[in-house]
Amino acid sequence: MLHTIFIWLVFAGFAGAGLFNAIGPAAQQESFVRWGYPRWWCRTTGLLELATAALVAFPATQTAGLFCHSRATSKEPAAVLH
Repeated sequence: MLHTIFIWLVFAGFAGAGLFNAIGPAAQQESFVRWGYPRWWCRTTGLLELATAALVAFPATQTAGLFCHSRATSKEPAAVLH
């Protein structure tokens, strides 16, 4: 039961962040530029987060979704600290 709740919370987090980044409001785009990424990179990040949410939603692909996302974002924290 707790595992199921955790999975759905992870799904909701990735789906929400993915939608927000994929829409790419001006303030979000400016944040990516400030971190040294191109303006359009927020949309790419959003699509990756939506793909991760889709993978996490299904039991057969949950591990792959979490692993792929962790590898794709391994350098993100360094960008936020600058």
